[in-house]
Amino acid sequence: MDNTKLILLALLFLLFSCSDDDSLPVIAACGVSNPVEDLDWLGNSIRELQSNDSEVSQFFFVSQAIFEGETVFIFNNCCPFCNTVATVHSCDGTVLGFLNNEIPEIDITESTIVYRPDGFGCTLN
Repeated sequence: MDNTKLILLALLFLLFSCSDDDSLPVIAACGVSNPVEDLDWLGNSIRELQSNDSEVSQFFFVSQAIFEGETVFIFNNCCPFCNTVATVHSCDGTVLGFLNNEIPEIDITESTIVYRPDGFGCTLN
């Protein structure tokens, strides 16, 4: 192969290996295949977040995680000037407590963001 064909092949590889898919993972839990869509309380809470058009709404997100062997949903934010707390909810929507108050963050595992707004303003590890 000459250099031109190698360059074209490399460009094609790059073109097809890149993805604009910025979708969030769907993790079956709480007895349903898609908790965000199938748990009414969670879907309603996320729709409330989506309808919020305040300047700080870009910082609010929802994570699905494990706490004491059970799936939980954490309503959190990375707002640099908000004085808020993160609530931890069970599968039925009951508030179990506040992150780093009643529920130590170190006891939360397998945390995955399941909702973030367009224009998400956080940089998370």
